[in-house]
Amino acid sequence: MIGNDIVDLNEIHTPHARFINRVFTPDEKNFIEKNQNQRLIFWAIWSAKEAAYKALVRYSGQRPFEHKKIKVLSIEQKIDSKILNLLQKKTVKHSYTEIKHGIIHYDELPNEEFYFLTFFHKKFIHTIAIIKKNFNFNSLFFSVEKISHFNFKNNFSDIEKKSIHSEQSSGVRQHAKKLLRKLGIKEKVEIIRFPSLPDSSATFLPPEIFSSGKHLNDLSLTLSHDGAWSAVALQTKVAHNSVLCHISPLFTE
Repeated sequence: MIGNDIVDLNEIHTPHARFINRVFTPDEKNFIEKNQNQRLIFWAIWSAKEAAYKALVRYSGQRPFEHKKIKVLSIEQKIDSKILNLLQKKTVKHSYTEIKHGIIHYDELPNEEFYFLTFFHKKFIHTIAIIKKNFNFNSLFFSVEKISHFNFKNNFSDIEKKSIHSEQSSGVRQHAKKLLRKLGIKEKVEIIRFPSLPDSSATFLPPEIFSSGKHLNDLSLTLSHDGAWSAVALQTKVAHNSVLCHISPLFTE
């Protein structure tokens, strides 16, 4: 199970003290204050919490409204050399200044840990959060692009349109479909977010992928957009699935 979040560094503002106290734990605030680049670390931790929130909703169905319950326990730069080499192959499109990783704990699931990867670019921060248990990096595909690259007026099915409320949410779905085409999934793809409650038009469940009406439940998709940027991450659950058996184990950044 995965979640992802992107922060446009050209769109961020100086956070209010009440926001900081509401969102960050004392340990997180202390870590930020001791860091040489407080601005970047602040938004990196925020991004990790947002990505973990999306992963939590998909994993458990819970919607943890209190950000303080989603705790960033560590954020480090040292990454296993094999994983780092794989990440570098998968991020050929963007030149990142740093790649960090860390652990997230959610108070309501004390026996689970979430692992996150944060990619620092001069224009954005992108974080992917994943359930740590039994995760295989070869099952992960992701992409970051400018949202202006996509046609906001592209045709969507009626059920897709129900959860599209802006040009940005339209663009990020076009981005996801582009990634899916690269992975060989091309037949009448729909990205559908069902209402979390009957007759609800305000809150939706995580996105699901359909191809020619068939639910591709072996794929876990997460979407994010902020400012000028769109971010998509995809996890394959069954490596030998016939739809996916030909996919390269490289990222498609």
